[in-house]
Amino acid sequence: MSKINVNFGFFDYQYISSNIGDDIQTLAMIGMLKKMKEIHSLKFPLNFSEYDCVINPDARYILNMIPINRDNSSKTSDIPNIICVMNGWFMHKIDTPMGRSKFTGQSKIKLFKNNLDWPPPSNIKPIFISFHINNKYMLEDCYIPYYKLYEPIGCRDRSTAQYLENKGVNSYFSGCLTLTLDNINKSQKGNDEYNVDILSTGKSKYITHQKLTYSSMNYVKRIPIAQKLLDGYASAKSVTTNRVHVMLPCLAYGTKVNFIIKKQNDPRLLGLLELIENKDLLENTIEGIEQDFKVKVLATIQKYYTI
Repeated sequence: MSKINVNFGFFDYQYISSNIGDDIQTLAMIGMLKKMKEIHSLKFPLNFSEYDCVINPDARYILNMIPINRDNSSKTSDIPNIICVMNGWFMHKIDTPMGRSKFTGQSKIKLFKNNLDWPPPSNIKPIFISFHINNKYMLEDCYIPYYKLYEPIGCRDRSTAQYLENKGVNSYFSGCLTLTLDNINKSQKGNDEYNVDILSTGKSKYITHQKLTYSSMNYVKRIPIAQKLLDGYASAKSVTTNRVHVMLPCLAYGTKVNFIIKKQNDPRLLGLLELIENKDLLENTIEGIEQDFKVKVLATIQKYYTI
């Protein structure tokens, strides 16, 4: 069987995010690709080649993994047909050593000599799963036709799904890809207890996901940091946090998590909080998002990379 090279994007957060939780979402997306028997292998840039892997030697699709700046995707407009899973919070407030800004509703603004833009250029072929809208400028009428091109839109939370439905866009609650993170040793927990962005008490170790130094790093440095944090959560005795992308991986890992709600009626949490206590709902949500991901990714690859 002849092999087919596919351009496939993953997000880089250099200069746009000081939150390592964004890279946890990238790792979840990569982890899902590794579960697809239709994919032969993942090939990353040379400076990240240690992440290369063969998934199924008998499959035909070789994914050339291309870093895309999440909020500056026009930088990759010269690479054809980049398939990209749009999981995450786009056009977030920018917090870096260079300054602070936020999405203004205009199609482009100049930021750090880069173009901060939405929607992505036409060479990026989006797959909307685990998509989050927090900045309401993304719901301006000028952007609705873009969403409708790719509906139904799979949303990380029920609030985003409702926002889009109110604009006439077919959408649904998919849940977050970080729920699909695998821990093959769920029953083998250690004695470590972590407080993540919650002041530590007793013997709990304090960890933060937010460091200004992270924003100057690209994916080569950020992703290994995120993986090391995930490894700790997977083997922890318990975790206390107010971070969504700590709570959800802990649920995936079967790690006891005490989630502290930082802001009441937070729209990011609608549809996610009930997963903490309802194990059947959690399992069904994980199964649903895995199936959704595999179907959409394969269909998109076949659409743009037919022989």
